[in-house]
Amino acid sequence: MTQANSSNIEKTHKSTKSDSSLSKKTSPKLEVNSLFKTFGNRGKQLTILQDINIHLQESEFVCVVGISGCGKSTLLSIIAGLVQPSSNIYQ
Repeated sequence: MTQANSSNIEKTHKSTKSDSSLSKKTSPKLEVNSLFKTFGNRGKQLTILQDINIHLQESEFVCVVGISGCGKSTLLSIIAGLVQPSSNIYQ
């Protein structure tokens, strides 16, 4: 039974590779290039996000994970347009 499943997976994988829709080069639906975010704190600059690059295609599912305070919410707020980045190129 395991061999039959493996064969089915291989056939599916092979047909996916030859799918012409996947071989076309498409522009990303979300693109973030060189995103930086810093905050000033008592005359000191604190870098929250440094050189973040993201390129997401249509139908991609992405999770942003990390420890508390690492910048997840800041990143998503910038992408949503709620917070201004310090410098970036995003579309």
